[in-house]
Amino acid sequence: MESYSLYEVNEYIKRVIALNFEDSIWIECEINQINEKRGNYYLQLIEKEEGKEEIKAQASAAIWYRSALFIKKKLGKLFDSILQSGVYVKIKCNIGFSERYGLNYVIEDIDVNFTMGQMEIQRQKVIERLKEEKLLYLNHQKSLPSVLQRIAVVSSEKAAGFADFMEQLNNNSYGYAFEIALFDSSMQGTKMEPEITNSIREINETYNEYDCVVVIRGGGSKLDLSGFDNFNIAAHIAKCQLPVITGIGHEIDQTVSDLTANLSLKTPTAVAGYLIEQNLHFETTVIELTQNINAYIQDIFNRDSQILESIHERLYYSVRDRFSSEKISLKSINNMLENAAKQKFRMHKAKFELVEGILKAVEPNNILKRGFSYITNSKKEYITSKKKAETEKELIIQFKDGNLKVNNKNA
Repeated sequence: MESYSLYEVNEYIKRVIALNFEDSIWIECEINQINEKRGNYYLQLIEKEEGKEEIKAQASAAIWYRSALFIKKKLGKLFDSILQSGVYVKIKCNIGFSERYGLNYVIEDIDVNFTMGQMEIQRQKVIERLKEEKLLYLNHQKSLPSVLQRIAVVSSEKAAGFADFMEQLNNNSYGYAFEIALFDSSMQGTKMEPEITNSIREINETYNEYDCVVVIRGGGSKLDLSGFDNFNIAAHIAKCQLPVITGIGHEIDQTVSDLTANLSLKTPTAVAGYLIEQNLHFETTVIELTQNINAYIQDIFNRDSQILESIHERLYYSVRDRFSSEKISLKSINNMLENAAKQKFRMHKAKFELVEGILKAVEPNNILKRGFSYITNSKKEYITSKKKAETEKELIIQFKDGNLKVNNKNA
C-alpha cells in the first residue's frame, strides 16, 4: 500500500484549506475559554446543541496583538465584556493550517451588534418564560415595610458598588442605623448564577430576620450586566420570600432581574438613598401625625376651655341672678312672716287679754267684791253643798273684807 508522510498529509490539508478559504469568513460561536499572554488572546470556541449543554463543535482561535489593538479601538469598553466565557459572538476569522501546529482560527474582527442582538433575543425568551410561569410580577405583590433597617444584601464584598452603598448608609445625615447582612456573591462570570441563587435560598431560610433584600452591582456595559438576564437568577428574585430591591448599575435598559424585582433603582447609591428616604418618610409621617394629634388635642382643650369659661360665666350670672331673686323672695317671705307673726301676736294678745279679763272677772277676790262669798272648812276645802256643810264642825265664810267662823252644832 502507498503511504504518505505526516508532513505530506498536512501540506495537502493546508492546500485544500487555502483553496477553499481564500478569504476570511464570519463564524457564529460561543467563547468557552479565553487567556491573554503578552497582548495575544487565545480562545476556545464551541457550539452547543440547541437547547442543550452538549458541545457539538470545538476549535482553538487566537487574536494576535495587532488585531487585538484594532478590535479594542473599535469596541472600546465593550472589548473586555465581549471576550468573556459564555458570550455568543460573531467573529471574522482567517482559517489557516500549519504543517507543524495544525488548524488555526485567527480572529480579525468581532461583530458587536450580533452579540447584542443575540443577548436581546435570549433576554426576550427569558421574559416570555417568566410570564408563562407567572413569575415576572410575583415579587411585586409583596409590600415593602414602612421602616427598612434589617437589610440582606446580595453583592460582592470587594465591589466598588457595595462600598458606595455602605458609605451612603453609614454617613446618612439623619443618623439612621442599619443592620446589614452581606451574602457575598460574584456579580459577573460563571460563578454568578450559582452564588446569587444560593444566597437568595439562604436568605429565604431566615427571611424573618430581614425587612427586605437588596441586590446591587456597580456600573458596567450591557454585556457586563447580561448575567442578570439569567432565568434562574430572575426566578429566584421573583420567588424570594421578601421584597427585593435591585440597584444594578446600568444606563437605560433594565435587566430581567430588574423586571422581576419588587423595586428597581439605577445604582447601589440610589438604593441606599431610597432606604434612607423611606425611613425619613416614615419618621416625617410620625412627626406630622404627632403634631396633628397635639394640635387636635390643643384645639379640643381650647374649645373645651372656652366652653367651660362660657359655662362658668353663665353659671356665675345665673347664680348671681338667682341669688338676687332668692334674696328678694327671702326678703318678701321674711316680711310676710314678720307681718304674719305680728298679726298672730296681736291675735293671741287679744285672746290673752280676753282670757285675762275673764280670769280677772272670775278671780275669787273680785267675785267677793261683787257681794259674793264662799265657805271652806278648817282644812280650806271648799264647801259647795248643804250636805257637805252639815258634816263639818266648823265652817269658815269668806267675805271681801275678811272671814267668819261658824260652829256647826248639828255636826
